Amino acid sequence: MNAARKLDATNGGAVAAGALISISGPIDGKSAGGNDTLLIQASTGAGADGDVDLSGAVEGGAGTQNVTGGEDLEGLVVAGNVVNLRNIVVAGPITVTASGAGANIVLNGTDYQSTLVAANVQFNGPVELKGGATTVQANAGTVNFNDNLDGKFDLNVVTDGTTRFGGVVGGITSLTSLTTSPNGTTLISGNVTTSGFQTYNDAVTLLQDATLKSDLGQIKFSSTVDGARNLTVETGGATIFADTVGTASVSTDAPGTTQLTKDVTTTGAQSFGDNVTLLANVTAKSTGGGNIRFGGAVNGTFGLVVDTAGGATLGGAVGTPGAGIASLEVTATTGIALNGGSVTTTGNLGAVRWHH
Repeated sequence: MNAARKLDATNGGAVAAGALISISGPIDGKSAGGNDTLLIQASTGAGADGDVDLSGAVEGGAGTQNVTGGEDLEGLVVAGNVVNLRNIVVAGPITVTASGAGANIVLNGTDYQSTLVAANVQFNGPVELKGGATTVQANAGTVNFNDNLDGKFDLNVVTDGTTRFGGVVGGITSLTSLTTSPNGTTLISGNVTTSGFQTYNDAVTLLQDATLKSDLGQIKFSSTVDGARNLTVETGGATIFADTVGTASVSTDAPGTTQLTKDVTTTGAQSFGDNVTLLANVTAKSTGGGNIRFGGAVNGTFGLVVDTAGGATLGGAVGTPGAGIASLEVTATTGIALNGGSVTTTGNLGAVRWHH
C-alpha cells in the first residue's frame, strides 16, 4: 500500500456509492511497505452515506505494539454514517467523521492512540463508548470530541496538549468516570454527567455554561478553572478545587462537600450549597458585585476573606468551639446575613462590615 491509499465508497469512489465497508480482521501497518495514511471513506457528508465497520484492530505495526520506522501507519482517516471502531494505534493523526441521519461513532475497543508527538485525535460526530474502560491518547496533540459523548464506561484522556469536549458528555448515557491527564488543557463546551468520579488533572477552561454532575463520585479540579461562563457542580461526593477559580459564577449543591485550596474570583455570584472546608487561606471575591453565599458550615484551620459589593450570607456555623477557622473577614456592601448561629476563630475575627 502506497502513501494515502484508500478504500472509497463515495459517489466518486471505486466501489458502489454508500456501500458498507467492513473489515473483520486486523489492519496492520506491516503491509504498508512505508509510512502511509490509510483513508477509509464511505461518506462525504453530502448523501450516499455508507457505514464503516472495523471489527479488527488497526495497528501501526506488528502485533499489539506500535513499531516505529517504515512499518508504521502515519495516520488514519475514517468517514461514514455509522462508524464502528476497535482498537487503533497509529504513528500519526486519527480523524474519524460520522455524518448523515443517525450518524454515530461507536468505540468498541479500549485503546485509541497516536504515538506521534503533536498528532491529533479527532472525532467529528456523536461518540458512544461500548467496548469497556477506554483510553484516548495523543501525546502532545489535541484530543477533540466535536459532538456529544456517551457510554457507561470509564474514559481516560491522555495528552499534554488540549482536550476538547465540544458537546454534551453523558447526556443520554452517563459515563462511569472521566479523567484527564496533567500538563495539558481541557476545554468544556457543555454539561458533563458521570455516575462516578470526574478528575480534571489539567487546567480547565469553560467555553460555555456547564453543569458537571456525578451521582456520588468526587469531582476534582487539580489545576485552575477559568472562563467567562457559569460553572455548576452537582455531586453527592466531594467537590475539590485544588487551584484558583476564575469564572463568571460558581455554584455547588447541598448533598456533598466542597474543599477550597486557593482563591475563588467571579464576576457574578458564588453559592456554596454544601459544607466547605478550607485547605489554605482563601479569598472569595466577586468583582461584579455578585452575592456570595456559604449555605453550609465553614471549617478548616485557615482564614476566609469574603469580598463583594453585593451581599454575603453565612448560612451555617463558621468554625466550631475548640476548632475554629484561623480568621474571618467579610466585606459586603449591601449586607451580611449571619444565619448559622455561631462564628468561631482561633485568631482574629477580622472586620465584619458592610456599607450602605
